[in-house]
Amino acid sequence: MLGMHSLFTVTFHLKGSQLLTFIRYCKREQLLLMNITFIERHEIKATTTLLGYREIQRLAAQFNLEMTIVNQSALLHFFNILFNRKEKLLAFVTSLLFLLYLSNIVWNVSITGVTTTLEREINSELNEMGLFRGALLMKQLNADELEQYLLQSLPQLLYINVKKRGTIYTIDAKEKIKERPNEKQVPANVIATKHGMIEKMLVKEGVPVVQVYDVVRKGDLLISGDLHLLRDDQERQEDDEQLPAKLTNADGKVFANTWYQLEVTANVQPMREQLIGDYVTHYYLQVYNVRIPLFNLQRIPYDHTFITYEDFPVTLFNKKWPITFIHKKIYDKEIVAIKMAEEESKKRAIQFALTDLKHKLGIDAEIKKYFILQESVDNGKVKLKLYVTVIENIGKQVPLAVLE
Repeated sequence: MLGMHSLFTVTFHLKGSQLLTFIRYCKREQLLLMNITFIERHEIKATTTLLGYREIQRLAAQFNLEMTIVNQSALLHFFNILFNRKEKLLAFVTSLLFLLYLSNIVWNVSITGVTTTLEREINSELNEMGLFRGALLMKQLNADELEQYLLQSLPQLLYINVKKRGTIYTIDAKEKIKERPNEKQVPANVIATKHGMIEKMLVKEGVPVVQVYDVVRKGDLLISGDLHLLRDDQERQEDDEQLPAKLTNADGKVFANTWYQLEVTANVQPMREQLIGDYVTHYYLQVYNVRIPLFNLQRIPYDHTFITYEDFPVTLFNKKWPITFIHKKIYDKEIVAIKMAEEESKKRAIQFALTDLKHKLGIDAEIKKYFILQESVDNGKVKLKLYVTVIENIGKQVPLAVLE
């Protein structure tokens, strides 16, 4: 770590009557001074980073201190020479930017294994992500993320494999084969999965054995797959043993009135975090594990913060170099106490509980009504016990072989 820092440092002498005041100011403003050695009472030897040198130099003049450079890193010396020859510096920077541009554009995107129609759809999705021939990729696209995105966007894809070689992307995909419906169905009954009172029935196949307003218990037969039940009692007595068994796959939905008990807790004065909109931007250059701040970093004036990072790795000649530009945003975050009345808190808590129950039961379920069995307020929290009645499908297909 110190070896990397030595490539970007300046060692200097400072001399003056306000030297101690200068050091205290640097500490308060978090300006980096390393290896401080007192030569005399009003003279020190110290080291700072290449980026902090300009600020130290400005402050030294402000405090009437005499500053003398003792040693500068080889890299700093190289840049000083290069800066004094501006035509060479311009050629160097232009060449470097051109190489970076060439190494960060997409040279080709090839798609194999799918039909022309599906290939067009994949290309359309890739174009929306900014991946196409000739595109400039400031941020490298991860192959796993591309695969996951395409599988979610195109449900007709069975399999996809994205390979990245430098700036060339190769995509191998396969389309789902539509399966033929299974013509041979196993005979089954429809039974109740829970207690309830029947509200309505939608029978597609089979013989219903219950009626509307019947009360059923878990495991009761609702729709039978035995079509012999359609015959009257006389036929059944005469030739029940002579007729072969006639079974079918009973199917349908049986909606019943069921009930649930829910316990709900909500804060009367909950806390909420929100971003105000102000933010401070910092830029860094990371070489291996050493993060070097670029420019003079602005101090963070916020009490609560939310931080985001965006990385831009440097690739050159189809090779990823251990150099990354980092864009850091520090947002001002405010923690707000939401003042709600007790009744409003109860309504919010009940609505949340009912929505969560509806989500668990599925789209066929319908919440009819609810009753508050018990309520209390303790330590700023509202506690409720609810009794909820629901209309839901309680039918479940069970093969006859399982029932026997």
